[in-house]
Amino acid sequence: MVIEILSKKIVLKSILLFLGIFFIKTVVAGILIIGSWGFSINSADLISGAGSDINNSFVSGVNQMMIDVTDIHPFRVNWRIDVRKADVFWDSDFQLFIARTGDGTGHKRATISGGLSYQNITDIAQTFISGTGKRTAVPIQLKLEGVTVQLPIGSYSTTIVYTITEF
Repeated sequence: MVIEILSKKIVLKSILLFLGIFFIKTVVAGILIIGSWGFSINSADLISGAGSDINNSFVSGVNQMMIDVTDIHPFRVNWRIDVRKADVFWDSDFQLFIARTGDGTGHKRATISGGLSYQNITDIAQTFISGTGKRTAVPIQLKLEGVTVQLPIGSYSTTIVYTITEF
């Protein structure tokens, strides 16, 4: 799944960013990511009119994407979701963040924790959220920082890799 997260056209510069979602299934637990994020940058994003830079931070909706943790016991199995990014062509000034904005739904004894504050997604896998039991429709928000009119013309892309581990 490829998600366009930025399309910019200012003074003959055109920059496209793509964010892909890649799923990895380990052990028995399953994960499903639902949703996409796309937006365009135009003159309304200029900080103070013609000749100025643009806002350098862009945020998706609070439930732009949803995570489902599936294929496990409704409340007895512990799991952890790690995230990392795999850059295809990405500017080193970009910072991509992820946050969980709610608990989703699950069995009354199922739990979820972590991810309630923005976490910088790096090239090294790190724990994003963890819990017990099946969860559905866990809302996710993304934020991109470091966007500027000084970026070279081109298309930029990275992939978020979600890994679920059952333990």
